Amino acid sequence: MKIETSDIYRAIRRTLERYFPEIKVQIKDIKNPAPPCFYIKFIGNTTIQTALEFENNTCSFDIIYFSNIETLQDLLSVEKTLKSIFKKPLKVELLNGITQYQEIDSISINTNENDYILNCTISLSIDQLCNDDENENRYDEYENDEMLEELDITI
Repeated sequence: MKIETSDIYRAIRRTLERYFPEIKVQIKDIKNPAPPCFYIKFIGNTTIQTALEFENNTCSFDIIYFSNIETLQDLLSVEKTLKSIFKKPLKVELLNGITQYQEIDSISINTNENDYILNCTISLSIDQLCNDDENENRYDEYENDEMLEELDITI
């Protein structure tokens, strides 16, 4: 099963909820944030087919932290924790119950001391099998005993 953008989003959200249990992850209404809170924004996704059966998906997310404590120390504390947790592979739980770990390629953090907002951008690059129907059953003919007999192939 492929890792989808929604799986990455859920994994980021769960990670934030785990390491910052007292800070709400706001899903909607970014125009009226209720500090302290995080907001996860999907920036974009690029898919490149690297081989007949493989593709590379690169996706980026912004994690925006709105502080309710108007101190630089609060922003620096959150920044330190974000850098620490996103150095580790991201635990991605797929809908079919399988858990995978995905490395984060890059993390950059900017702080806005005037508005007490922190913006953390993370990017991931995921190499995985394509999911198109043309390649999905590509090797089934070699697992078919009748076909092997017809081709006079022995295993």
